[in-house]
Amino acid sequence: MGRPQAWATLAPPARCGDTGPVLSGAQVWTVIGGFFGMIAALMTLMLANVASLRSTIQDKVDGLAGRMDARFEAVDARFEGVNRRLDNLDRDVQALTGRVFRDRG
Repeated sequence: MGRPQAWATLAPPARCGDTGPVLSGAQVWTVIGGFFGMIAALMTLMLANVASLRSTIQDKVDGLAGRMDARFEAVDARFEGVNRRLDNLDRDVQALTGRVFRDRG
């Protein structure tokens, strides 16, 4: 009764009494190469996903920056309006105080 046909390419057991399959040197290097090939493929996919995510985030940040600029411009316009009103109020108060103190003086 020999070994099954699938084991024909495997090296003989390393020790006496070891019945499991043992890989030859070429097979070990093939497994190592396959492992590192898978790692390289996974890293490539991860880098591509990170680059895509980065561009998506950059687009969203740019859109948000535009909206913030528009809002700040609107707030600046409101402050300018308040500043004009305060200047007018200051002018009116100056006129009133001048009239009141001039009448007393």
